[in-house]
Amino acid sequence: MCFFLRYDDPKMVDIVNAVTGWGIDQDALLDIGERSLALARLFNLREGFGAGDDRLPPKVTAPHVSGVLSKVRLDDADLAEQVRAYYRQRGWDDEGVPGSATLERLGISEYARA
Repeated sequence: MCFFLRYDDPKMVDIVNAVTGWGIDQDALLDIGERSLALARLFNLREGFGAGDDRLPPKVTAPHVSGVLSKVRLDDADLAEQVRAYYRQRGWDDEGVPGSATLERLGISEYARA
């Protein structure tokens, strides 16, 4: 898919079905996306990456010296809470490890972290 074009979910389903011939619906496509995120996360965890790596570089959170954003600052604690909220939404724990119930639901429990 082209990252520069915005596709809504029904259009994405149409494109995937046209290319693959699968005949899946929107829920199945969302499951595929969720499964791929969980598998990518498990791979990164296996390779030594974890919650501590899910942060923005310091330059991004530094205050701007001038301009319209000079009074706006990204708060590190707020960003960390947003990352934890993302983990919870995915069914992962606070360390970003996919939970056993999530892996079971996605049909990939055999890849659980040992």
